[in-house]
Amino acid sequence: MPGRTAPLPVEHSIDPSIAISMVGDIVVLSPRGRLDLDSTHALVRAVDAASSSDRKVVIDLDGSAELSPAELLFRTEATPPNGVPLPVTKPTIGVIAPGCVRLSAPNYHWTIDLGERRFCRSAEPVDRRFVGIDDWTGIRNVWAASVGVAVLTVDDSVISTSTPWVAEVRAA
Repeated sequence: MPGRTAPLPVEHSIDPSIAISMVGDIVVLSPRGRLDLDSTHALVRAVDAASSSDRKVVIDLDGSAELSPAELLFRTEATPPNGVPLPVTKPTIGVIAPGCVRLSAPNYHWTIDLGERRFCRSAEPVDRRFVGIDDWTGIRNVWAASVGVAVLTVDDSVISTSTPWVAEVRAA
C-alpha cells in the first residue's frame, strides 16, 4: 500500500538460546541471555544426557571463550567432579524457576541461580527469593559429570559434591 511502511523488527532483550560447543573432550553449554522456563528445562536435560554418557559438561555462565587455569584442573583425575558418585534412586536436579535449578543430596541442597551467576548451599531447600545477599556465592561456571557436580567461583575456588546431575533416573 502506498504511504505505508513495513513494520520494524521487534528487538527482544531476552534471547533464551543455548550455544553448544566442545573444548577438547568437554561439552560446553553457553546460555545466551536470560533463560526462560523451557530453556532451563532444556539445559538441565542436555547436561543430564551429556554427563550420564561419561562426558564432562560445563555451563559457561561468564561467556569466556577459553578455559581458565582453574578450569583446566578439571581435566586431571585428582580434581572434582571426579570420584565415586553417590548412588542415585531419584532425580537430583530440578528446575525451580526460570534460570534456577536445585541439586539435592541427602544432607544438603544447592540452589544454583544461573541467571544471576550465583549459588548457595543449605541444609533444607530454600526459595531463592529468601536467600540473603551475603549467603550467595558468585560463580563463573557449573561443571557436571557422572560422578559429581562442581562450581567454579568468581575467585577461582572450586566447590564440589559427589552428587551427580541426574534429571531422570535411568534403568541400569
